[in-house]
Amino acid sequence: MNDRDESWTEWARRAQTGDKEAYRFLLHDITPYIRNIIMPTLANPDWADDIIHEVLISVNKSLKKYSPESPFKPWLLAIIN
Repeated sequence: MNDRDESWTEWARRAQTGDKEAYRFLLHDITPYIRNIIMPTLANPDWADDIIHEVLISVNKSLKKYSPESPFKPWLLAIIN
């Protein structure tokens, strides 16, 4: 697990306990990562913001199911894909 994944894992754990600042940091930090993952797959780059928004909604809905004992990045990639 790299430093970024460790940070995401910690922020996700804290967000699960109601820490709004950790939640905000998490969403802010994963957004460019999501963009980098989806951009090569898009026929129209103008769709990126809509897709990122949908991924962030899915993260929000699924965060309570995330297990902080596992790395965050594979969990996020499963949502993106």
